[in-house]
Order: sequence, then C-alpha cells, then structure tokens
Amino acid sequence: MRLKEFSQTEFQCIYTTDTMNDYQENVLEPLREMFQNILAMECRIVESDRLPDYSLRTMDIEVWNEDKWMEICSISKRKDFTKKAVFQTKNKVVEKDLLVLEIAIGLDRLMYNYNIRIKN
Repeated sequence: MRLKEFSQTEFQCIYTTDTMNDYQENVLEPLREMFQNILAMECRIVESDRLPDYSLRTMDIEVWNEDKWMEICSISKRKDFTKKAVFQTKNKVVEKDLLVLEIAIGLDRLMYNYNIRIKN
C-alpha cells in the first residue's frame, strides 16, 4: 500500500535505564490483542526487518489482510533521548540516563485493513 501521505500516531514513555520494568516487552501482547480485536483479523508480533539508528530494539505488529502481512504498528526502545533525569536527595544530586519507548501506529493502515475486512 502506498499513499501520498500517511497518518501516524505516536505514544512515548520516558523511563530511566536502570528500571526493572521492560516496558517494551510488557506492551507487545496487549497491543497485538487490541489490534486483532479491532480489526477482527489475525495479527502477529515480529522483529522489525529494519532497525533505525536511534533504536536498541524495534518490534512490529503486522496484520494478515488475506493478501500479505502488513505492518500497522512499530514499538521501539529508543536510545537517542539526550536529557537526563535529575533527582535531588538530602545529600546529593543523582543523574540517570533515559530511554524512550515509542509506539507508532499507522492510522491509515488500520483504516485500510479495516475496510478490507468490512468488504468481505
């Protein structure tokens, strides 16, 4: 599918690199289930075939639209956030590096696949 323009919605969660929570891993299955429920079409999670420079790891959610697998969402663990978290304690200032979890959803691709489903 090629469009002259595309619509993408992005959600970003900023967290310290030393967190015990793997935010990316924790959102993958709930997002896959959500898209599968919305579209009523099979969805899967795959490692992205193109890792952007800014990403430590990128996973994609794809939908099977009776013709091919099409990416509808990309979930990246971004490493390019240059600011640091600064915490003030009684005795010192603590700085921590940050990561960004970015969820990018192709709204045009959702609508395209939704229209395929309702036509059938």
